[in-house]
Amino acid sequence: MIKVTTGIGALIIFSISLASCGGGGDSSPAPTPQPTAIPTAQPTAIPTAVPTSTTFTVSGTLEVASNTFRDTDNNDPYSEYSDNSSASTAQTLPNTAVLQGFVTKDSTGVEGDRFEFEIDEDDVYRVSLQAGQIIRVQVVDYDGFSTDSTFKGDIDLQLYDDQQNLISTSDSVTEFEELVVPQDGEYYVLVYAYSGTSKYILHIMNSLGSNNVASVNTGEFVPGQAVVIYKSQSNNRQKPSINKPSLLHFDAVLGNQKPTMLSKFDTELSLRNPASFEKRKTLENIKQLRQRENISAVSPNYLRYSLAVPNDEYFGLQWHYGAINLPAAWEITTGASVSSNDVLVAVVDTGVFLDHIELAGQLVAGYDFISALANSLDGDGIDNNPDDPGDSSILGQSSWHGTHVAGTIAMLTDNNVGAAGIAYGAKIMPLRALGAQGGSSYDIMQAVSYAAGLSNDSGTVPSRRADIVNMSLGGPGFSQAESEFYQSLYNQGVIIVAAAGNDNSSTLMYPASYGGVFSVSATDYAGNRAPYSNYGSQVDIAAPGGNTAADLNGDGYPDGVLSTLVDDSSGNRNSSLQFYQGTSMAAPHIAGVFALMKSVYPGLTPTTVDAMLQSGLLTTDMGSVGRDDVYGYGLIDAYKAVTVARDLEAGGTAPEPAAIVVATPAQVPLGLTSSATVELRNAGGGAPQVTAVDAVESWLDASPLTIDANGLGSYTISVSRDGLVQGTYIGTVIFKFDSAADLSVTVSMQVGDTVSEGGVAQLYAILVDPSSNDTSQTVFVEEVNNALTFSFSEVELGTYQLLVGTDIDNDQFICQTGEACGAYPTLNRIDSLIVDQDFTNLNFTIDLMSSIESLSANSVTDSSNMSTETRIQRKRTGKTKYIQLKR
Repeated sequence: MIKVTTGIGALIIFSISLASCGGGGDSSPAPTPQPTAIPTAQPTAIPTAVPTSTTFTVSGTLEVASNTFRDTDNNDPYSEYSDNSSASTAQTLPNTAVLQGFVTKDSTGVEGDRFEFEIDEDDVYRVSLQAGQIIRVQVVDYDGFSTDSTFKGDIDLQLYDDQQNLISTSDSVTEFEELVVPQDGEYYVLVYAYSGTSKYILHIMNSLGSNNVASVNTGEFVPGQAVVIYKSQSNNRQKPSINKPSLLHFDAVLGNQKPTMLSKFDTELSLRNPASFEKRKTLENIKQLRQRENISAVSPNYLRYSLAVPNDEYFGLQWHYGAINLPAAWEITTGASVSSNDVLVAVVDTGVFLDHIELAGQLVAGYDFISALANSLDGDGIDNNPDDPGDSSILGQSSWHGTHVAGTIAMLTDNNVGAAGIAYGAKIMPLRALGAQGGSSYDIMQAVSYAAGLSNDSGTVPSRRADIVNMSLGGPGFSQAESEFYQSLYNQGVIIVAAAGNDNSSTLMYPASYGGVFSVSATDYAGNRAPYSNYGSQVDIAAPGGNTAADLNGDGYPDGVLSTLVDDSSGNRNSSLQFYQGTSMAAPHIAGVFALMKSVYPGLTPTTVDAMLQSGLLTTDMGSVGRDDVYGYGLIDAYKAVTVARDLEAGGTAPEPAAIVVATPAQVPLGLTSSATVELRNAGGGAPQVTAVDAVESWLDASPLTIDANGLGSYTISVSRDGLVQGTYIGTVIFKFDSAADLSVTVSMQVGDTVSEGGVAQLYAILVDPSSNDTSQTVFVEEVNNALTFSFSEVELGTYQLLVGTDIDNDQFICQTGEACGAYPTLNRIDSLIVDQDFTNLNFTIDLMSSIESLSANSVTDSSNMSTETRIQRKRTGKTKYIQLKR
């Protein structure tokens, strides 16, 4: 049997890794097995019958996301090998991909490494790219990290056309390198080790905004020359006057290398395209000059100036807002209340990273209600500090669940940083009730009591109670005490929102299934029930929760919910963004929309919300007419909800709302098909008329199918693939109206047999005894009939936790950034398997551990509450790999 923790959100990192054939070990810190969370009800009784067998089998399959790949010449000797170190042996990728890789400037000298005696300086990828696409590399082991990583390195990024002409270079000394594709064409993407050794994440994505902080060199320049400005304190008598540039000449062809020391890529480039080779070496020499203490600035001697990369936001990745018509609602309110009081939304969760730059000024005072010291990880019991120290002692493995939830509700917006929150004019009351082992129902009720301004164990109450409480948590087991508690809060006017659960079943999860609580199920990009989402008689409403195993819009990212998170892989807490999936992510969409409603109608109560919900005034009916067990009363429509709330505040005499035309579906993922139907309807007032339909891209077309006199109705969206190179394409159809805002419908499609199943490096599955942190068994993950499978035999009776990971740098640790990692059932909430029978159908997702990028060059860091890192280490005897926990 499986014990269920209280966390509802399924943590999925934004880059989802894909497994390839073969097993493999990987070195990276994996999650420390945590004690099972305290259940909210009595556990199922253990059968009294004596098992007929003393050992059992544990087996299953692994799911992997689309468009995820591995560097085919990484450092794990058990990972399938293919050289990709030159243009002639380049590894082919589709034009949206995320890849885990490894490069080293010198041989590692470590016994057993694939590159113990050889170098792996260059990784070359051949890709058909479109203008505006972004190529980004995360340097996992870059020198700026003050960790005890086995390797340290500086990786750079270059782009060459199909004739190996150097197009652009990103050669900073930061964690991220980034380039923008100038025009459609065939390209070579070169990831190379400037110095040292490092893992990396290569992300090729469609253009959705860039906050690039890397040093990018594009445009034409003179080979063998550099423009230099020396520092005034230099003692070099040959230097020119202060602040005046100097032209420096050097040997561009050889730099500091002898011809015999050239890498495979350089040797081939020097023969095929000598001019491009000279430019490459010029840039390498310029980077060396940047490191000299007597030089203030140095750059290529450009023949023409290259334009800067636009500094846009990541709102384009938040498809889940368009799915609920949020931009239209923002035309009415952003959450700033019409009364003198801010709308307050309490987030009862793991706490919040209080110094997140996207939550600055968005938080009010909160509280920590975790009473058990072993669960809190902050060294004390309840206190007035709701800051989240992390719920795992392993760096990079904490869920930061509450921070993600809070960001969706009210992160800063229109600030040129990060992404957007739903009700960014509202405020968050952070309340900590979930720790390393989940949270007890008592601690949770104490937190909710505080939010409601009621007596609680803290002995204090907030200056003003919360208007709305979000609870992205839950578990099975009905409690009469809880039921009466939440019903009483409903009667007192507190609006409570909770996640329906992630079991893909009709199992009732609590508190979501109590009367007085709005239970939220989850939808995916296409508006269908997310594959994990619970359903059933107690579901009230649906909202986007995402599905990170898919990329239906072809933007190169998993279709998860993007929000605030913490990157602590360096040992410090840094502000970041991540994609998660789960009903935990759906619930804050509802809480955020309710906050928007409260901002324009301060008299909003849960009774009023219930009445409007059951009347169909807040949602789009997605399933059966009226209420159904999948969507409840439908998918939340932010514009409809805010409009009806505004009308109520106006006493029911508000003028007819402005016309607003919406499309169903709002996004059209065609894939390999050629057409689809879009329905246009007026969700507002008036009688808007279609004046024009423009397909922006030449391969895209929209024509009326069945429309009324105003042009509303059904349209056929179709594509033509003639003359297009293989890849994923994204286009836009714009509908224009005489009395409504333009409506854009995004269309994505594939050309050719684009690879949709990538592969991570060799995977290793382990069973860990959570009571001792000892490894019981380790097996290779194998590919059988195109499915990734694992199987443990002769497993003794006992309790275990199941982990899977890669080790592309062969440093004997799994689940570090840059590695693939997974755990049963999800990485952020590892359940214990009580093995007293055979398990044959376990299934979970393997994720690539990475991040989009730090939110600023000077990210907020705080190591005061960081726990000592525990890493999962593996030892070898021959080809067998054992993993033991080591502190």
